[in-house]
Amino acid sequence: MPDSHEAEVFSCPSCGSAIAMEGERGACVYCGAAIERPSGVARMLGASSPGGSLTKPIPRAVRAGAPQRGASARLVVALVLIAALAGFGVGRALPSRTVAAPTAGPGAAPTIAPSSPQAEVAPISAGSVSDLAAVLPRDGPGGDLIVYAYHSGSNGSSFYTVARIDGQTRAARWQSPALSKDATRGTLVASRDTLYLTDQDKLLALRLSDGAPAWQVTLDVEPPNGCEECLRVGGDRVVVLEKNGGLQAFDAQSGQRAWSTRLADQPRTLPLVGERLVTIQPSQDKDGQLLSFLSMAGGKATLQLDPHCPRAQGSTDDERPEPYSPFLFSADGSAMYTIYGFFKQCAQAWDLATGKVRWQVPIDDRLAPGSWSQGSALLTEQALFAGNGQLLWSIDTADGKVRILDDDKEYNLTPLAERSGMLIALASPNWDSQRQILWGLDAKTGERHWQYKLQGHTWLGQSSSGDWEAQLTPKGLVVLQVLRDEARLVVETLDPRTGTSAGRQESELTDMHMPGLRRSLWGEDTAWLEIDSDIFAVDLASGKIMYHLE
Repeated sequence: MPDSHEAEVFSCPSCGSAIAMEGERGACVYCGAAIERPSGVARMLGASSPGGSLTKPIPRAVRAGAPQRGASARLVVALVLIAALAGFGVGRALPSRTVAAPTAGPGAAPTIAPSSPQAEVAPISAGSVSDLAAVLPRDGPGGDLIVYAYHSGSNGSSFYTVARIDGQTRAARWQSPALSKDATRGTLVASRDTLYLTDQDKLLALRLSDGAPAWQVTLDVEPPNGCEECLRVGGDRVVVLEKNGGLQAFDAQSGQRAWSTRLADQPRTLPLVGERLVTIQPSQDKDGQLLSFLSMAGGKATLQLDPHCPRAQGSTDDERPEPYSPFLFSADGSAMYTIYGFFKQCAQAWDLATGKVRWQVPIDDRLAPGSWSQGSALLTEQALFAGNGQLLWSIDTADGKVRILDDDKEYNLTPLAERSGMLIALASPNWDSQRQILWGLDAKTGERHWQYKLQGHTWLGQSSSGDWEAQLTPKGLVVLQVLRDEARLVVETLDPRTGTSAGRQESELTDMHMPGLRRSLWGEDTAWLEIDSDIFAVDLASGKIMYHLE
């Protein structure tokens, strides 16, 4: 028989929050309501109640100097913390959870380090980590993780929650109320003190400090599936793009509706430039794209652009952008660059303060792809880089001067990143798509300075599940590779000027079969990788796996 004095958690009938029960009585942490144990209620572990509330305690962080809610609240917090220390593990509900750490340091000979037990981690209550959603900065190294956790009830029901994992202790600082089984199809974004997320036709705001709901509203319809730009936060507004083309804006603090509008077509992206949303819609004659810059505060258009280039010889119509034409914005939001055209291509730079064209240049037909749905463009402060098959070229952002950087008959070239005049490009042989190489090129002349042969076959930027990813960091160009056949993670840091390796680390991905890289998030000193359904934190200085959440 269970001990009648052991703490159990039920939902508050007044506010829905979790209530820790001691014996036959408990008290709500948030609203103070007293509750007695319902007669005949059996204790359930790892299951959900008919209403979807969790029945296991959720660890919550208590900060020094936090407001006190009376003796009952202090008792509940103490009981929750005791339960959290009882030996549960983060991730799937397995007997224990460990973090993995290789042993070799930067610059040492490559070593293969198996995962090894190092520290117990606090639980995601009766659930398993399934998706890496966001990283929140910390005062110290690393960051806190926002993850989705999957929960399966004893009655066959399932749902998700969102949890915040402390980047130092790896403990679950808080966990959200139950979300739907489709929650991971929504999108999520964090402001300084609030986490906003969509779940089907719901928009929720959770306090970042403790995960408590701040407000919730119902949308007309849900956002499009997998649209990461459909939820935007700027100033004191939260804006959602719905799948019917509706734009709804809410006050970020209260959830009160601020404004709404309906777009003629559902856009593919929703750029946020400064505190203006950019909506890209068909022009009135349906032959081009009209850009409206909407104020986040009131939803009114403060600027409208109708780009067009001179018509080709023999054509009766001006050249206009198509749905996949690139629109790239400078980091300070002062300028926009675009390339478009069918019979005759052109590139333009726009001043977003005046709405005037700064420069316009014709583009040779060989340089730009017939459709930008398969093209690639990279904007830096000095140049816009683009690739079209074996051609790699650039446009100077100051005056529009066009340069051909490389024309290689055997490789398809894609610009990836640029630093200090060195352009990093992906070179894929047109005779073997499985071979991929990184090239370091002079950003002005195209002279090749170095190359790095990759062991992985698929870049994450071109697939939902890849083998490798690369990122410019303060440490250098960090290349991450997941070797599927060997179930191994390879982390190598290159000097972007010379391609010289500053250190290589290899780690076994224990108990994984043909793993694939699904997502990566980057900080200054840490990278977080979602490999299959597991999350790995990698120290960028050493390449070591600091911890591993399953």
